[in-house]
Amino acid sequence: MKKSGQNLDVDQALYGMVKAGLVINNDRFARRVLQELSAFHLQEYGRPFYNRKQKKYEKGTTFEEIYQVYRADRFCKNFLFDFLAEIEVQVRMVLAQVHQGAYGNFGYLKAKNFELPQYHAAFLNDIRQEADRGNEPFVSHAKRAYGDEFPLYIAVELLTFGDLAQLYRNFLPKEKDKVALFYGMDDSEALYSYIHSLTFIRNTCAHHGRLSNRSFPDPCTILEEDRKKMEEEDPGFTIDPRGLFANILAMCHLLEQRKAAALIENFDKLFRSYPDFSPDWMGFPPSWKKVLLSINQDIDPDGQEEES
Repeated sequence: MKKSGQNLDVDQALYGMVKAGLVINNDRFARRVLQELSAFHLQEYGRPFYNRKQKKYEKGTTFEEIYQVYRADRFCKNFLFDFLAEIEVQVRMVLAQVHQGAYGNFGYLKAKNFELPQYHAAFLNDIRQEADRGNEPFVSHAKRAYGDEFPLYIAVELLTFGDLAQLYRNFLPKEKDKVALFYGMDDSEALYSYIHSLTFIRNTCAHHGRLSNRSFPDPCTILEEDRKKMEEEDPGFTIDPRGLFANILAMCHLLEQRKAAALIENFDKLFRSYPDFSPDWMGFPPSWKKVLLSINQDIDPDGQEEES
């Protein structure tokens, strides 16, 4: 329970919401919510109900409706972050193992083992900076064991998800293809697009941004096989490459089967738990579950592996 203290004055925030046409059925509840998050942050989730031209909410829109959108979006961020962590940890491991397999533990120090020298120099600089300010126990242990130059499998632990995307982009073609093959893909550019695009989703989840009713900065590649399946299930529906659903497709390609099935089940739970939260607000097609499950053909719609 929150300690007893001085509440913030939210009268002006509530007045602004009412002036914009929002119905507040429970003043006490609204005031309590606005002690937890700002009106500005909450109003971002009211986009489905807001008329920009008129600067008004649709008639009858309630504070509680917008709060439920916020709760649903937050529920989604919480479980997505866990699955993205699984992907990030694995990508880090795969990149290190593939590059070390080709050039040894310290081969990453040589620019000739990458496509572009300038990106390689920036990559080394990032590692040195992170090592200098790193306070994780493994950093001090690595410095004692290796000095200032670590084996790649240690160095990659210092990189962000975005750094990993750029590292992969600078691999030589042979190593890029090996990484892609690990994920069952024959298109290394599509894999780079996945990792790069998922960086934005990961950061949105980590920093409590909004996932619904928005576009992300860079498009996520949509494989032709996914487009065809989409056309079969929902003719005329076009996947927005900057929308969340395109990124969920990418996640299902990167996760192993059982984890992909668990991700899909979490979305199922989201839409069951918040029935007024439309899948369309996240760019999901009507047959979203079938489309996602089709990526892992050995899983049936109930999330169980099919017998061979």
